[in-house]
Amino acid sequence: MGLIARVLSFVRDLSEGDNFTEVKIDPDGTPTDSGEEGPNLTGELFGPGGTDAPPLPQDYAAAVDYPGTGRVDVVGFLDPKNAGIAQGGEWRVYGRNADGSPNGAEIYLKRDGSVVISNNNGSLEISPLGAVTANGLDLNSHVHNFVGVPAGSPGITDGPIGPPAP
Repeated sequence: MGLIARVLSFVRDLSEGDNFTEVKIDPDGTPTDSGEEGPNLTGELFGPGGTDAPPLPQDYAAAVDYPGTGRVDVVGFLDPKNAGIAQGGEWRVYGRNADGSPNGAEIYLKRDGSVVISNNNGSLEISPLGAVTANGLDLNSHVHNFVGVPAGSPGITDGPIGPPAP
């Protein structure tokens, strides 16, 4: 059987050479102030391979029963503070500060095939056709004028940037 619970803490550890994580959750959603364990459960976090995205306290966790007393497998999280903007078929990952607020860092794979990487100081976008824009500058048609170097000199790119020639 599964359950939804509030995250209380997240810990990384090493056991017999293997990395693992432990998530403590409160199934009734009320953090205990008395220091008593109460109905809290602990479990290992399972998620997509290659993803390092621990939850923050007060996120919601989805957990499933694990054979053993007081143990669950945590299989996902929900950020209750920040509304999502991704549409069906899209994938967006964003960084958060310790208080849960977005920190401005984001990678967004859009359903039109474009990719946007951004933070509070700039952005890089790759269009569905491969055009690259950085902070509003079209890198595909951007040219450099090298002072004292004749145009067309070996090793100097003075034309559009594109995919490597075959």
